[in-house]
Amino acid sequence: MVNILLVEDSKFFGTLVQRELKIKLGFRVKWVKTYAHAKRLLEHGNPDYFVSLLDLVLPDAPNGEIVDLMFAHKIPSIVFTGEVNNDIRDHILKKNIIDYVLKRGNQDIKYITSLIYRLYLNRSTKILVVDDSNASRHHVLNLLKLYQYDLVEAVDGEDALRVLNEHQDIRMVITDYMMPNMDGFELTKKIRNSHSKDELAIIGVSASEDNILAARFIKNGANDFINKPFFAEEFFCRVTQNIEMIEHIARIHKTEEELGQAKEQAVQANKLKSEFLSNMSHEIRTPMNAIIGLSHLALKTELTEKQLDYLGKIKFSADSLLGIINDILDFSKIEAGKMDMESIEMDLNNVLEDVSNQVCLKAAEKGLEMIFAISSDVPVSLVGDPLRLRQILINLLTNAVKFTDKGEIVVNVELDATKETGADEVMLNISVKDSGIGLSEKQMALLFQSFTQADGSTTRKYGGTGLGLTICKRLVNMMGGEISVTSKPDEGSVFSFTARFSRQASDKEDLLVPPAYLRGLRVMIVDDSATSRRFLSESLSFFSFDVTKVASGEEALVEIEKDTAVNPYDLVLMDWKMTGIDGIEASKQIKNHSRLSVIPAIIMLTAYGHEDIMQQAEDAGIDAFLIKPVIQSTLFEAILELFGKKVGNKAALQQDIEAGILEKIAGANILLVEDNEINQQVAMEILNNEGLNVTLANNGREAVDILSGSGTDTEFDAVLMDLQMPEMDGYEAARTIRKNSRFSDLPIIAMTAHALVGEREKCLDAGMNEHLTKPIDPPLLFSTLAEWVTPKEREASCAPQPDNNEVNDVNLPETLPGIDVKTGLQRLSGNEVLFEKILIQFRNEFSNAGSEMQGYINSGDIESGRRLAHSIKGVSGNVGAMELCKAAGDVEYGFNHCDQKNFIELIENFQKALTLVLDSIESIDHSNNEDEAVSGTSADIETEVVASILIALNNNMQNSEVIEDGLMDDLKKYLGASSCCDELNNLEQHAYNFDYESALNSLDHIAGSLGITIEMESKNENRN
Repeated sequence: MVNILLVEDSKFFGTLVQRELKIKLGFRVKWVKTYAHAKRLLEHGNPDYFVSLLDLVLPDAPNGEIVDLMFAHKIPSIVFTGEVNNDIRDHILKKNIIDYVLKRGNQDIKYITSLIYRLYLNRSTKILVVDDSNASRHHVLNLLKLYQYDLVEAVDGEDALRVLNEHQDIRMVITDYMMPNMDGFELTKKIRNSHSKDELAIIGVSASEDNILAARFIKNGANDFINKPFFAEEFFCRVTQNIEMIEHIARIHKTEEELGQAKEQAVQANKLKSEFLSNMSHEIRTPMNAIIGLSHLALKTELTEKQLDYLGKIKFSADSLLGIINDILDFSKIEAGKMDMESIEMDLNNVLEDVSNQVCLKAAEKGLEMIFAISSDVPVSLVGDPLRLRQILINLLTNAVKFTDKGEIVVNVELDATKETGADEVMLNISVKDSGIGLSEKQMALLFQSFTQADGSTTRKYGGTGLGLTICKRLVNMMGGEISVTSKPDEGSVFSFTARFSRQASDKEDLLVPPAYLRGLRVMIVDDSATSRRFLSESLSFFSFDVTKVASGEEALVEIEKDTAVNPYDLVLMDWKMTGIDGIEASKQIKNHSRLSVIPAIIMLTAYGHEDIMQQAEDAGIDAFLIKPVIQSTLFEAILELFGKKVGNKAALQQDIEAGILEKIAGANILLVEDNEINQQVAMEILNNEGLNVTLANNGREAVDILSGSGTDTEFDAVLMDLQMPEMDGYEAARTIRKNSRFSDLPIIAMTAHALVGEREKCLDAGMNEHLTKPIDPPLLFSTLAEWVTPKEREASCAPQPDNNEVNDVNLPETLPGIDVKTGLQRLSGNEVLFEKILIQFRNEFSNAGSEMQGYINSGDIESGRRLAHSIKGVSGNVGAMELCKAAGDVEYGFNHCDQKNFIELIENFQKALTLVLDSIESIDHSNNEDEAVSGTSADIETEVVASILIALNNNMQNSEVIEDGLMDDLKKYLGASSCCDELNNLEQHAYNFDYESALNSLDHIAGSLGITIEMESKNENRN
């Protein structure tokens, strides 16, 4: 604790000083008010006072005797007084006090506080005094000692350099000029060779009157220069100034160092964020690949209309989810300004229909009506980025639904005539209007900022990240437009944005022109929403129909009876939910009206697509059913179909487009490089089903071997390359392939679950031609292949068809401990044979995984342990072993973070889950083997056929030839369910590994167990 002695008779001034020193510095202050008290205090015990603060005029010592008292006890002193007397001041300063301060107010008290703090800091500030004169050196040392500095001394330049080398914490050197052997100039030069002005100050000293000395000292590296003899007050100020400059620079350097560390931490955090996004991208996209790929395959099968509708919406929702995932995971693209905008042909009606499918269900659940109104002069065949436009609309509509509890939401699309556009361009003005809670001026000012919401309270009702509108704003700007909002609390909001698009080269707008026989069709609109009536009326009038609007079912019944014979209604668009008579009751009365000369067709419109409503509508005789919001093109198609002219549906059109692409690449030989089994299955089925020939490589090393000729002689047309694989990843594989001039033009297309900033560039840098993100989008995959694959005559592959009998032969239990059978089968499209095969493979490959992981932990092989855990996590998740999947994920996390202290518990949990799964698999395999043992007796086997196969296999292996295609499969067909199936598996494994000696031994055992004799005249000779 620092002790301060305060001698002051003024209660007011003493209190201020004592409080300032205690509060600001935390020093302990002993306050006495008289000379006598101070004298008794020092005589009866002399505590270590750091400094004394002295009033010069005391009642019992009016002539400054208190200063002498402190000097006698060697206590450094600061004098303060209310008298302005220069003679007294000069006299007091000669007594080697620290300073003489006038009492004028708080400012002087603050000066005293800062002076004492400076003195306190001086105790840890080391100064070297260099002078060959003992008297001069000691004079300087005594002055500096008064100011509490930590002091060292040297008698000449050589001695000074030695002391500097011993004391690395010296912050100032005060050196005389005239010294033997090495003067002050030379010493300053040598010091500056190893110490900069920023870390060590040098003050030159000389008794000479030469005015050039100061300049020479400064030029040689000194910070300052002082002439002897010293005036103590000036000397202290000059020393303090230079010391404080050094300290200030040191603080700057420390701040710079801290900023550098903070920057490094920020860079590291950004790297970790990128790694996290990369991992999340891979983890999310892998199951998305299965969802989208298998949905695509399912849509190509025979389906009912309802199944087709459901699967189509599943695929669309998965595509939309993928788009959202892309934007969330790639927010770094927006931050880096690297988000790309596509410029492709798009149909505005299709975009709005997709948006409707995405949002209308949520709106219907809240009882909201959603209306899409497109002005008749808006072209729908455009060129732009449909995914980004969908994303903007979905975000705005989702917000509108979230913040609206009743009423309607209207999307309005118009041409913006206020913006200049080229002849082939259009500027659309799109608005989303709701009747929700609205926004205040203050809340609107916070919109469109990252992670900011209108309601920022922690108890906010509506949730969300506040990121969506920021992305919308950036996307709108990239589309050449602007976004804005108008709103009032409790009166709803209108979000409006403009976007620039190009017109398509070919004129497709005449698709909504009805045939001549439908022009003038008389139509009645029955809807209690004025906005909906207006939009429907504009759309139907655009079709050249004769339109009447009414607001209720009662008005419709009155209107329908007018001019029944002269000018009957041909069509009624009937809303379902209205006040009074609802749409179904009004439709029943119209359909059963006895006085109508013509019963009109009725299309029911509703925002609620419940099946019971649809059934009621069908029972009432209603002819068609449309879900709101009704898109203009959908309404047009429904009317044409209702009146006998079906329009070509979009799915068929897309199939026609795909057919042209597929015709170009049919029969192409594709090398698929992929290590994930589900991804392999999805990709191979998609490609095989469209007539492409696929060769599989499980990693980059296999791909290189296959292309180099060690695996096959096939001439490949393209390589689909995964990036994350064991042994050799996709980047290294691509670089290795490109080193061979034979493959300089071979298209290599990356297929990866990583889609972050720079990923495509990394692929191109590695020598790849294109970059596709998983999940696989089949149309994009085929169009990309068509872009790179050279058309030529090829023989298309025949997609393998599942053997229904084989599937039915598998009897899996409905439940298995540790395995969700239903989930596992769903992920494999219900293929029980494949499911059982994967389970058996899992058991064979990972039965010793627990001990293997423990071995990796003991040996410190982190990478191998992490890869094994990752593999088990992926496979177990795919087969429905969710507890094992989680346990493996925990172990993988432990390896990734080198968290070995928790490995014992992690491995125990993993081993427990693994054992449960392995026992379940064993029960399946054991049960099936028992069935095979009963049914697969030798009497059931066609001995002659089996013998011929065994002989052919024997001849191939005896002569070291490659086994003929189909032989092994034929043998498995006859013996796969027999008692020798285990030996058959051994035979197959040895043969495919070209271990013919072991394979021939297995063949001998099989033949012997079946009682079949094979002529093996050259066997022993060949084996030797």
